[in-house]
Amino acid sequence: KLKHHKIADFNINDYINLNFETESINNVTNQLIIEYNTQIDNVSKKYGIEDSCGAAEYITPLKLQKLLYYIQGLSRVIYEKPAFDNKIVCWSYGPVINDVYNVYKGRKPINNASNKNNLSVGLKKIIDLIIDSYGEYDAEKLIKLTHDEEPWKNADINSVIKFDTIKKYFEKVYK
Repeated sequence: KLKHHKIADFNINDYINLNFETESINNVTNQLIIEYNTQIDNVSKKYGIEDSCGAAEYITPLKLQKLLYYIQGLSRVIYEKPAFDNKIVCWSYGPVINDVYNVYKGRKPINNASNKNNLSVGLKKIIDLIIDSYGEYDAEKLIKLTHDEEPWKNADINSVIKFDTIKKYFEKVYK
C-alpha cells in the first residue's frame, strides 16, 4: 500500500548538498503558484491549447493545499526541516493550512501571484519535484491520496496534524 503512495521519484543525492531554508508560507505558496501556472502556460503554448475561461487549468485552492502538504512531507524527509512553520490541519477534504485557505478561498483557479521569491535552492527543487510528481493529478485524486495516508487518517477533523506524524509517514513511504 505504501508503494501506491510513493509518487515522487528522486535520488536523495541530488538534494542533500543543496542549501535548504525554511520559509514563510506566503513565499512557499507564491513560488508554488508561479511555478505550477508557468508549467501550465508552457504546455498550453506548446500544444496550442486554449480554454474559453482563460485559466481553467491553473492551480486551484484545493490542489494548492494538497501540494503544500506534499512539499512539507518531502522537506521533512529529505532535509529533516519543515518547508514552512505553519500548522497543517485535518479537514474533511484533507490537509489544510489555515492561513493559505483564508487567502485563497473558493474553487476558482488561482491566476495571480506576486513575483518569484528568493527561496533556497533545495526548497525550490522540492517545489519542482512536487509539481512534476503530484501536479498531474486533479484535486479529487489528491484528496483520495491524502485520505488514504496515515497523517490524515489518524487525526481528528479540525485537529492539527503533527509535524512528526507527517515526517514518520513520509519516511515510511520514501526511505
